[in-house]
Amino acid sequence: HPPNQPSISASAHRSSMDLPLTYSGREVLLAWRVEHSGRLTHWLTIAAKLVLLASHGLWLYALALRQDGVISWRWSYVFLPAWIGDVLCLAILLISWFASCPYIRLCLNEHTTRIGSDDNPSVLTEILPEIFLAMLGFFFVLLILASESLLCQFLASAQKSAMLVSMFVFGVSLLCGCHGLCLKSDSAHVYGLLGLDGLVTLALLLGVREFDWPVSLIAMPSVVAAFCFLVCAGRDYKRSADVLVREEKILRILESVFLLCILSAAASTYFTLLNKDPADRRFSRDGFVVAFSMVVISVVRGVLAYKEIQLGEVSARRLRVMPQPEPTRRSLFFEIGGSRRTVTPRSPSRPSSELQ
Repeated sequence: HPPNQPSISASAHRSSMDLPLTYSGREVLLAWRVEHSGRLTHWLTIAAKLVLLASHGLWLYALALRQDGVISWRWSYVFLPAWIGDVLCLAILLISWFASCPYIRLCLNEHTTRIGSDDNPSVLTEILPEIFLAMLGFFFVLLILASESLLCQFLASAQKSAMLVSMFVFGVSLLCGCHGLCLKSDSAHVYGLLGLDGLVTLALLLGVREFDWPVSLIAMPSVVAAFCFLVCAGRDYKRSADVLVREEKILRILESVFLLCILSAAASTYFTLLNKDPADRRFSRDGFVVAFSMVVISVVRGVLAYKEIQLGEVSARRLRVMPQPEPTRRSLFFEIGGSRRTVTPRSPSRPSSELQ
């Protein structure tokens, strides 16, 4: 050993060799994390939707209990699950704006729009549009929060005029419907049906209030929307059945079962309003069915999203298994005297020596 330097013992050398991760390994791990951060914006927006769905399911149950007189909470307590879900959704959407920034920075350093395999997202066609939609979704959830706050104030103060609340609900429903009609995505039908349901329900509420229409008409749009959700779920399952694994198929079937429960609860609410029996308190039961189904569907969708993280998105898997079109044999066309003739290439003629 060189002078004035301590010798390295065998045990110390062996412990240094047993380190699980070297400096270069940390760099590889960091690069892997940066590369896989491109999908974070997409998955966080899905998480925000699921939180919003579950929280509003609990809010509907509290609203049904308050309507039946089972609980006598203040209206601010009844709206508390919806407000908590809105705030959590806003926080998740805010984080999603910056979640894919490491991947974007890496793509900018490499002067490309995509890093790694083709399964990684493109900055221009996937990540930036998702960030833009997440920003729009942030303000959309703010509008929902304002509408719910105004509705809570209206119910608590027993005001006669509901013009401001109606305007906000109309704006939320209109934006939701426009999102479903103008933006093509896997969840476009959800936004379209929810927006149409809100607009028609608001119009029927106006008719019940001003023109003395039957109260049972208020529940009819929800019945139609639940039926359409069930049909769309069955269509999506049939279209993706070839690329789904067994766990995904079971979860999709479970989702359809709970959508059927929501449909039955909406139909039960319609018949309850049709009978106009003041002693009938089935709103709490129907509200529990709807709330429990919405929470379960949000959990099922979360597990499906986790499976897509492991196996890849369903749309990408459908593209991979899509059969390639067979190459067609082209013919040589040309015009002679205004008529179209087909000339097939002739095989090369044999030499005269071979014919002899």
